[in-house]
Amino acid sequence: MIRKIASTMALMALLVAMLTLAAFASDLPSGNVKSRLAQTMPNALDSARSLGEFLTPDGRFDLEAARRSGYQGSLDMKGFTSAFDTSSGQPMFRPASPASPTDSPDDIYWNNSISPCVQGVGGTVSAAVVYNGLLVVGGGFQVAGCVIANYIASWDGTAWSPLGSGMNSSFVFALTVYNGNLIAGGGFTTAGGTSANGIASWDGTAWSPLGSGMNFSYVYALTVYNGNLIAGGWFTTAGGTSANSIASWDGTGWSALGSGMNGSVRSLTVYNGNLIAGDYFST
Repeated sequence: MIRKIASTMALMALLVAMLTLAAFASDLPSGNVKSRLAQTMPNALDSARSLGEFLTPDGRFDLEAARRSGYQGSLDMKGFTSAFDTSSGQPMFRPASPASPTDSPDDIYWNNSISPCVQGVGGTVSAAVVYNGLLVVGGGFQVAGCVIANYIASWDGTAWSPLGSGMNSSFVFALTVYNGNLIAGGGFTTAGGTSANGIASWDGTAWSPLGSGMNFSYVYALTVYNGNLIAGGWFTTAGGTSANSIASWDGTGWSALGSGMNGSVRSLTVYNGNLIAGDYFST
């Protein structure tokens, strides 16, 4: 009788543990590619074109249309969720909607070391930009198509390619174009094997840092304002200069924007000639 009660209690404990694990997994970014971070931490740029402008009726990203338009810069992903054509790996975007009942939290446990090929990218997409005629996406993934692409990759209309060796950890949260270079912001400390704390520049061939970057290495939003690159995130110094969560890069050095914020900055835009910042701060 005692043995039966003990067995029953063990079974109940296992059930509770499984339910707890399932609840935890449901809060993690799904392996089914979603741009949830693009909605919670948007890189909303005044100059950004809507992603919808370059979508075909069936939701495919029309890279040729983007090239013909001559546009180069960030894409506003608000209102869209990313997906990929299962036969070609071509990126697709659909109106954001609640998670499908077919979505499985078990997808987060997929091990790409067993089968390195994925349709699209193997994780979350948080930012997109058109750069040098390519669609570039950043997020929380390490595989794009059948190539290793650490947190950032480009799509040329046919196949995925890495941008050097990419970033060493965490996410690429924001992308923009500044002075002809691709700028990536995120939670990394190296880009292409080079020290780059939270922010880095890609010239089409190699990554380079923007000064010494940010001390906490978290850049969540990027925009261009009055000819300067503006970075928002969670940091207290930029390039060794005191700058609370927001800073300006003029091409050679970082400077503060007043006394900054007392919390993080996750969204930036330009409105009526003014720079607008948003997130969790009160001053």
